[in-house]
Formats: sequence, structure tokens, C-alpha cells
Amino acid sequence: MRIESRSRKYISPKHRQLYNRKFQLISRNCILLGTFRYVNSLTNDKVTAQV
Repeated sequence: MRIESRSRKYISPKHRQLYNRKFQLISRNCILLGTFRYVNSLTNDKVTAQV
């Protein structure tokens, strides 16, 4: 843990920007996947309720 926090300080701002962008894309994909699964489960519940 300590080594990671130390090494992060030495990362150049350019690399940090790229890393942040990657992290944002990954988190956005996770959110999209989560919402898609949530909506899917809702629609599945409705379908099962109708049948």
C-alpha cells in the first residue's frame, strides 16, 4: 500500500491524465453495464408477471 502511494506521486501529469481517462471509461462502462442489467431484470420481472 505504501509503495503504491509513493510511486503514484512520481507519475508524470501526462500519465496521470491518461490513467484517469482510462479509469473514467472503465467506471462508465461498469455503470452502463449495471443499469443495463437492472433494466433487464425489471423487464424480465414484468414479462414473468404477465405470463
